[in-house]
Amino acid sequence: MNIPLGVFVLGLGSDLCNIDRIENSISRFGQAALREIERHWDARPGTPDFDRLDVLATLVAAYEDTHHAIAPPDPVAAIKFRL
Repeated sequence: MNIPLGVFVLGLGSDLCNIDRIENSISRFGQAALREIERHWDARPGTPDFDRLDVLATLVAAYEDTHHAIAPPDPVAAIKFRL
């Protein structure tokens, strides 16, 4: 499924800064967004494909930071791991 970026972003409307709205959109379009990111992975900076990649990657990163945050390791466990 190829989501036109304009439709994806405009579909967020005035709620573009509302993380709940973005989360719902990413949940609904998550797999398609990841496929689009993969398709544009080699885009050159300054091109429309790169801009699309940048927006999609930012939206997916915001979703992952919110729902799948990685806590910092326990300092003692980190030291033991390195030993």
